[in-house]
Amino acid sequence: MFTPAARPDSDGSPPVTELFKDRVSRFLQEELKRTRGCSAEGLALPQLHAFVERAFARYLLKKTEPGTAVGAVGAQSIGEPGTQMTLKTFHFAGVASMNVTLGVPRIKEIINAANNISTPIITCQLECDTDVKAARIVKGRLEKTVLGQIVEEISQKLCAGTCYVKMKLNAKTIRALQLSTTTASVAAAILSTPKLKLKPVNLRVVNDSVIHVYPPDTDRLKQVFTLQTLSVALQKVIVQGIPTVERAVINDLGGGRYNLLVEGTNLQAVMGTEGVKAVETKTNHVMEAERTLGIEAARSSIIHEINATMQAHGMSIDVRHRCVADCSACICTCADSKPAQHVARRRHDVQGRGAGDHPLWYGKDEGQRAHARLV
Repeated sequence: MFTPAARPDSDGSPPVTELFKDRVSRFLQEELKRTRGCSAEGLALPQLHAFVERAFARYLLKKTEPGTAVGAVGAQSIGEPGTQMTLKTFHFAGVASMNVTLGVPRIKEIINAANNISTPIITCQLECDTDVKAARIVKGRLEKTVLGQIVEEISQKLCAGTCYVKMKLNAKTIRALQLSTTTASVAAAILSTPKLKLKPVNLRVVNDSVIHVYPPDTDRLKQVFTLQTLSVALQKVIVQGIPTVERAVINDLGGGRYNLLVEGTNLQAVMGTEGVKAVETKTNHVMEAERTLGIEAARSSIIHEINATMQAHGMSIDVRHRCVADCSACICTCADSKPAQHVARRRHDVQGRGAGDHPLWYGKDEGQRAHARLV
């Protein structure tokens, strides 16, 4: 039987000693005795020694020799199953009203480190995940809500000496959406919208549900046309939620538990929303994960997204190949003068680029670049 303890490994790493193997065998024996439902009867220490010896022998057989093109092997393990994937496919993400891009387009987005992906989805775990009403409240805090969704009436009023746009909030709709919107918050949202160019003197809160908006123009002829423009623009004012979040869907996980599927970006704002478990919130947007949580989070996201996309088509890839493909194809760590970042490594990078065209060249003098070309 192969015994690597007699000499160092071929790559110069220290050998595996017999003392280490004996301790591993005894540890396994103790764990089998301690583990509930398992028994160490019939497993003698020499048998465990043989098992450990076989495990180490197989480990050494799987070790990669220095200089092996591991990047090409990892890329092939992803590229070959990719030939069996469809070009355009969508998968419902737990609910029938939300879909996620899969197939070749999704793999292309991940590998090319796309800044804009077709269907960005943020999966939010809730602080109170057993109450659907609490889920609706958090949904109202996340989902972009415009003024046109919660008003009962938007009308133009022409009176003697003045004219204005009358807005009446729909209290029933606000309660149904679990929103905390009031006339004061609506007035503040209108004033903070730069395109409207309105000042506090142009707004008047009549009561708890009615707001009057007066046009900024003083010319009587222009005021009539401005009212029409205001009536349309006011309906698009965001009164609550994150502007980049198009919608949020409550997903039933079963067993009385719920989470939120948020369609949109701005992971940092979502994580900072009250009621959301920030440490268990994740996104399928690799570059946003890198900008918000760092490059290691983005690396983990790449591996997870590739695995999820392949499994959706009934394919499996060795986790080591996914890690190698991730490191060699998608992540580039620049010199000390520049932060680590994700960069798409396409065939053009391998075929040759000029010095300074790729972040791998940052901070290198001419001698280092010549050495890099030879390597």
